[in-house]
Amino acid sequence: MPAPLSILSIEDQPTDTEIILFELRQWGLEVTCTRVDTEEAFLAHLSADLDIILADYALPRFSALRALELLRQRGLDIPFIIVSGAIGEETAVAAMRQGATDYLLKDQLGRLGQAVTQAVEARRLREEKRRAEEAARAEQAFRAAVERSVAAGITAVDLQGRQTHVNPAFCAMVGWREEELVGATPPFVYWAPEAHQACAAALQAMLDGSPAAGGVEVRYRRRDGSRFDALLVASPLKDAEGSTVGWLTAVHDITPRKQSEEALAWESAVNAALAKLSRALIETASIDEMSRLILQHACTLTGSRIGFIGYIDPQTGRLVCPVRSDGGVELCPADSGDEAFHGFHGLWGWVATHRQSLMTNQAAADPRAVGVPPGHLPIERLLAVPALQGNTLVGQIALANADRDYTERDVAVVERLAALYAIALHHQRSADAIHFQARLLDAVGQAVVATDATGAITYWSPAAERLCGWSRSEALGRPITEVMPIDGLPRQTPETLARLQADGNCSGEFLVRRRDGTAFPAIVTDAPILDAEGRLTGMIGVSTDITELKQAEQELRRANRALRMLSACNQALVHATDEQNLLNQVCQFLVEDGGYQVVWIGIPADDDACSVIPVAVAGLPPAAMRRLRTFWGKMELGVGPTGTTIRTGASSVCRDLAHCPECAPWQDLASAQGICAAVSLPLANKSEVLGALTLYATEPDTFDAQEVALLEELAEDLAYGITALRMRLQHEQEEETRARLAAIIEAMPHLMASVDAQGRLLTLNAAGRELLGLGPGEAITGLTLADLYPERVRAQIQGEGVTTALREGSWSTETVLQKATGEEVAVLQVMLAHKREDGSLEFLSVIAQDISQSKRLEAELRQAQRMEAIGRLASGVAHDINNLLTPIMTYSELLNLRLADHPGLRSYTEQITSIAERAAALPRQLLAFSRKQVLQPEVLDLNRVVGDMEKLLRRTIGETITLQFTLDPALGRVKADPSQLEQVVLNLAVNARDAMPQGGVLSIWTANAEFSGSAGDPLGVRPGPYVVLTVRDTGCGMDEATATHIFEPFFTTKEPGRGTGLGLSTVYGIVKQSGGEIEVETQPGKGSTFRIYLPRVAECAAAGKDGLESGNHPHGSETVLLVEDEEAVREAAREFLQLGGYTVLTAADGWEGLQMAAEHSGPIHLLVTDVVMPRMSGRELVEHLRSMRPETRVIYISGYTEDAILRHGVLGHDVAFLQKPFTPGALARKVRAVLDPPEAALPGEADTN
Repeated sequence: MPAPLSILSIEDQPTDTEIILFELRQWGLEVTCTRVDTEEAFLAHLSADLDIILADYALPRFSALRALELLRQRGLDIPFIIVSGAIGEETAVAAMRQGATDYLLKDQLGRLGQAVTQAVEARRLREEKRRAEEAARAEQAFRAAVERSVAAGITAVDLQGRQTHVNPAFCAMVGWREEELVGATPPFVYWAPEAHQACAAALQAMLDGSPAAGGVEVRYRRRDGSRFDALLVASPLKDAEGSTVGWLTAVHDITPRKQSEEALAWESAVNAALAKLSRALIETASIDEMSRLILQHACTLTGSRIGFIGYIDPQTGRLVCPVRSDGGVELCPADSGDEAFHGFHGLWGWVATHRQSLMTNQAAADPRAVGVPPGHLPIERLLAVPALQGNTLVGQIALANADRDYTERDVAVVERLAALYAIALHHQRSADAIHFQARLLDAVGQAVVATDATGAITYWSPAAERLCGWSRSEALGRPITEVMPIDGLPRQTPETLARLQADGNCSGEFLVRRRDGTAFPAIVTDAPILDAEGRLTGMIGVSTDITELKQAEQELRRANRALRMLSACNQALVHATDEQNLLNQVCQFLVEDGGYQVVWIGIPADDDACSVIPVAVAGLPPAAMRRLRTFWGKMELGVGPTGTTIRTGASSVCRDLAHCPECAPWQDLASAQGICAAVSLPLANKSEVLGALTLYATEPDTFDAQEVALLEELAEDLAYGITALRMRLQHEQEEETRARLAAIIEAMPHLMASVDAQGRLLTLNAAGRELLGLGPGEAITGLTLADLYPERVRAQIQGEGVTTALREGSWSTETVLQKATGEEVAVLQVMLAHKREDGSLEFLSVIAQDISQSKRLEAELRQAQRMEAIGRLASGVAHDINNLLTPIMTYSELLNLRLADHPGLRSYTEQITSIAERAAALPRQLLAFSRKQVLQPEVLDLNRVVGDMEKLLRRTIGETITLQFTLDPALGRVKADPSQLEQVVLNLAVNARDAMPQGGVLSIWTANAEFSGSAGDPLGVRPGPYVVLTVRDTGCGMDEATATHIFEPFFTTKEPGRGTGLGLSTVYGIVKQSGGEIEVETQPGKGSTFRIYLPRVAECAAAGKDGLESGNHPHGSETVLLVEDEEAVREAAREFLQLGGYTVLTAADGWEGLQMAAEHSGPIHLLVTDVVMPRMSGRELVEHLRSMRPETRVIYISGYTEDAILRHGVLGHDVAFLQKPFTPGALARKVRAVLDPPEAALPGEADTN
């Protein structure tokens, strides 16, 4: 159990203390308490062992504030809570400032337990923190002492890489003070600039928690700029809880060690180079080649850019320079190409003369320098070393312009090379100096052996010891055939010695046996040793181990073979256009250039057997290829290299086919072809295994890891090539499809466009360009979907249209496009949304069909239908009105005749006649509008026609327009339908009125004209006399584009609903039907002038209309059969004809008329019959009557329109016809015209009334 709390209570009321203790125990606290009420008692019981002090604020002899003051003076950290009966807020705050932990009121002790617990816990935490800080200070002091005593540099960084600490040793190491380093962030000043990357990587690895095990070496710099190599060993820096808060690094200066290692490495490299050079020199038979090798090594080992090497010609004493490095004197004009120097000059001459080495890093400033010839590269640094044999100069090596200063180490190296050069020179010149040769050969790697005449070994080189396994002591004195047996080379036989003495030497490649019986390939050269008299005293043999050379040659052959193979295959890949040709070429190249026995490529078949189909093969006859049945499934024939590779997608190697159980099914075939090894490589891309490339070799263990890696690279390239060819083929097919589609789209008669997701126009076909008014080469860059439409429909297109297309895939509507000129075009449009796989919009396509023509045709059709309906209505109305008006006009005429003596009553009949005539004009106007009127041309005075229309025209054009007439009094006559000409004048006047809404002048004049067919004649007018009717207004006029369409049916310039477009087309039709021509002259703002050219005729104009005052009508006495279904018309006509002296037979229809004709015994001179009647038409009546009475003449009458009469087969050029309503006079004249002889009146002439 925890120890009870020790409480010191400052309280003068014991009961209050008991209450406080009760509350604490109720809270669950175990407590012991001492109560004091004076300062002396407080000090007596005050100790650091107390857990808490509970004090009343004011006591008679003590106070809480005094207790707090005493507590501070003694430096004790004891929680202090004021528990008072009455304390104000300000007083409590003041107490808290003096150090009180908390305060409570005695009547509110519910929070006391919590306050005590928190105060005690807060004290405990402060105590723990204090102890931790003291421990940390102690540890820090200890570490500082350790750091001061450690020779290694110590650095620390936090987890952000900031430098937090450096020890004195590190500061001494780099030369910067501690305050200059602490707080710095990478890159640190002591990082060598050339090593920034390595230093940063080491720091980052440490911060990542993975510093290099055993430390990492970096390059640092000191404050003076010098560098040193440092080994960094890092360890984590942890806090008290064990969390890593940084990293501590021990820095060791390893420059001396590195210098030693560098020196050793340099020495090792030099020795290796010299050893390699020595071996090369032994095999070199040419001084020039020997000089080249030595100069090359000298330049490489010293870093010299230029140099030369030369030897002293024993005959001339001149320095012969067989080799010079590139760039030394190639631009020097003084160089004649002669390799011999004729004197010793300058620095190199000083070396030759004094036989001493010379090194200078300021060559130009050396007093011994004599400069260089013009064009020679400047000499900055020079190192020249004599090649001496004893004290005799035999040659020299001179080097210049190294990237750094030359050092004594360079001198030593070049001197060793010069010594080797001197030895080599002497070896070439002194073949008899065998002992010197032996010393020289001791330093080279070839096995050198010398024997006496008996074959006993007299010299055994260290290389011979190493290669053959016999020590020198063991070999000396033994027969050479025992110590160094050579396969195929008998030594010490009389025949061999004789040939050796005769030929001088014997050389070849043989197998040399070691002591343990193993053999190594070697180039063996035997040469005789002769005494002064030329007698054979022994033999010297040099054996060069060429094991590595053979391996290198083999590797080189393989590498060259592989390079040739790869080059050929890569060329095939680069130029491939057909997959099968590529596969065939690769197989062929692998066999021919790669040296493989058989190569084939198989692909997995899509069948249940999992078979492999060979698609290309080289090196195997077709019959044998057919036996190569392979599968890629897990079966007996599917576990070979090819099947395994296709199944697993990994390379499969069999280096010994004869002993591979997986290859058992093919071992007989392999043996027959001499195949020992196989490898199969996957032809795969990222998604699938395309097939396998399988190669067979005749040598076992052929396919090592390096070769397989090379072949895998080839297989990857081949797979890439196959994939690329297939993609190219697919791309070409797609391009062809795309081109065909583009051609189709371009040839489409409708607009086809594509728009990207941002609304920018991507493509537009030719029909679209034409529809929008864009030229073929005009760029569409910058145009958007909205630009295709007028402003009033853009919101619908971009809102409803695009939204619907995105949601449903397509949107169709009838809308309008806007041309570049601003003109609108009606179209039927489909918008399609093309989406990516993720559902996002890729582009929109728009297909629009120009329906302007169809819209016009629809409008024309509707107008034609309206006109047809109006025509039918007009026809019916005309028939009924004409049937009513005919008896009215007839009876009024009869009344007029009977009232000749009653002028007052006769005026009434004249009014009736006038009104009837005006009423008769109404159906004619309706029929003219619908073009169903019966054409009745007559000779006219155009002046009279126009003059009679003046009142009508003035009423039509209104008071704001002035009407002017200029009529030629000598105007000729024309032949036309007067009602049609009236329609022409009226339509032109209405058109002029609409062109002058604000008023103006309408001028009409007539004139005669004569045209001869000259170029100045109006267009279309044939030569001859004409009457010209001109109508001119001062209105708004028209532009040329509008004027070209004004005579087209339904074309109008008026607002919708205000014009039908038939006015001017009606004018044009009437003029053309009358044999005339019409032209218009107009300009915007200058009015319009219409000129109508009507052919002039020589006939006289027809008489005016019948006047009521004329009572003379033609009479007759013939018999007339009158057939008319309208009783009023029939009776009026009968009475008038009887009044004129005719005998009239009447019938109500055709059947009745035919019956009456059959029953009448006398002649019937004339038949007057209606065209359209019930039971039998007028034409049928005439046909039947002519079979009975062929002499009877016929007049047809009708109130119907021309098309109805035509449908009954009546109208023709030889048919007498009288249109209802007709006047009695017209009837009388028509009767006489038909009955009288032909010279009096033509039967086909129509009456004008």
